[in-house]
Amino acid sequence: MGIDVLARKTCLIPCQIYDGNTIPFAPESFDYVLFVDVLHHMTEPEKFLAQAVRIARRGIIIKDHYSENGFDHQTLTLMDWFGNAQYGVALPNNYKSRAQWRQLFNEVRLQEDLVKTDIPLYPFPASVFFGRHLHFIGRYNKAS
Repeated sequence: MGIDVLARKTCLIPCQIYDGNTIPFAPESFDYVLFVDVLHHMTEPEKFLAQAVRIARRGIIIKDHYSENGFDHQTLTLMDWFGNAQYGVALPNNYKSRAQWRQLFNEVRLQEDLVKTDIPLYPFPASVFFGRHLHFIGRYNKAS
């Protein structure tokens, strides 16, 4: 089951509209909640994460980005613009460093379980520019 702020006829899974405030599912509806390149599009990702923690029984799996410096931020901004501007997706460029992500996860009571940054998304030579450990996939469990 998916949620989105934009209704898309091309969605390949059942999808409900998200109003931007409340994820439309009861507490602990799913074992895990999955976000793929979503959180950096939000101006207040902590509110969205708190909602996800509410509907997850075990935890959250996240694929997003690390931005440790200005060059990372510029690279991610360019990538996001090319990939999303044409679809009307919000582009607040809200990229976070590893330390900022950790702080956010702690605030919503998530504990890091497993994080990978060696994700072979691009062939050489594009990987030299667009790889650089800018992407991460992490599993975060609800704190007891």
